[in-house]
Amino acid sequence: MIELSLVGVRVELPSNQPIVLLKETAGD
Repeated sequence: MIELSLVGVRVELPSNQPIVLLKETAGD
């Protein structure tokens, strides 16, 4: 299993819509 802990907000052009990156934590 891969432990992934990613949190952030990106703006995808040209949509200009804020996309919240998926946040997963193993053993939460």
